[in-house]
Amino acid sequence: RRAVQNPHTPSSNRLDHVLFGIYLKQAPDSQIVGNQVRGYDLPLPVRGDGIRLWYSDRCVVADNDVRSSRDNIIWFSKNDVIAQNHFTRDRYGLHLMYDDGLTITNNWLAENFVGAFLMHSWHVTFERNVCLNNRGISGYGLGVKNIDVLRAADNRILDNTVGIWMNS
Repeated sequence: RRAVQNPHTPSSNRLDHVLFGIYLKQAPDSQIVGNQVRGYDLPLPVRGDGIRLWYSDRCVVADNDVRSSRDNIIWFSKNDVIAQNHFTRDRYGLHLMYDDGLTITNNWLAENFVGAFLMHSWHVTFERNVCLNNRGISGYGLGVKNIDVLRAADNRILDNTVGIWMNS
């Protein structure tokens, strides 16, 4: 019997000069792996998102390189893994909201307005990431708002306007 591959597996793609890169909605068990996304050279507010994962549980976002997009969003999703990605020259390297059980490891979040912003989520692990030279209006390396049970350990948060900002 042949295994059926998940129909939502964008992998090893190169997307150049795109307004929106990869957008999955209600796509559980998907894998976004090994993609390169390059946005338009536009002012930040009018750029589209590099990666957007919306209402999608148990997904893997790994080994992607996203540059010059607006945000990389994981919203309303559970038990996703975001690992070994490069998010550079975006507004939000990662923007997470209303998620449960996310694991965010070994990502490079550099030269964004905000490296990673975690909001209104539960049981989030943020480990072994590099947040470097995030210098936008707030310039947070890591921003945290209303997270219930956060493990943030072994990260390198370097040369940001604000290293870690938290508000419960």
